Amino acid sequence: MVNRNEYRKAGVILRTHGKEGGLLVSWDSVENPFDNEELRFIFIDLDGRFIPFMITSHEPGPGEREVLFLEDIQTPEEAAFYSGRVYYIHEKYLEGIYDPWISLEPGKLKVVDVKFGEVGLAMAIGGTPENPLLEVKNGDKEILIPLNGNFVINLDEKKALITVDIPESLLTLN
Repeated sequence: MVNRNEYRKAGVILRTHGKEGGLLVSWDSVENPFDNEELRFIFIDLDGRFIPFMITSHEPGPGEREVLFLEDIQTPEEAAFYSGRVYYIHEKYLEGIYDPWISLEPGKLKVVDVKFGEVGLAMAIGGTPENPLLEVKNGDKEILIPLNGNFVINLDEKKALITVDIPESLLTLN
């Protein structure tokens, strides 16, 4: 039985590619996970069912993308069904290259401050490369928390929780 907690969102199936049922995919890691020759399967959540797809081959795509060919997907029409879907990879294939901030899914992680309690839901990473900001939504209010520095204490993906220690002024700044 597949333990879904051992799998990480690895990227998105962007669109079909070619006439052989190829899928152009992005990846949410700092390096291409498909460079690992032991990686044989991706998983896709289809209506609540976690379905494995065997990778029959792959090749570099344009930019930082990969073209995957999956068993049982032979035509562009079959491939089109999967466009726009998130795919998952077992965490052991992402060791050393997985960055949870890259794969942040809007509204999935609760942000809690050690002093003030619940801050809101993490929506995105914004700002600039030199000054990345965690964008947190609390009702109609947006709170920006710098990722540089010591504000983020812990990111626990399994509990869907980001623990922060921020000054009160950040809560009232925006």
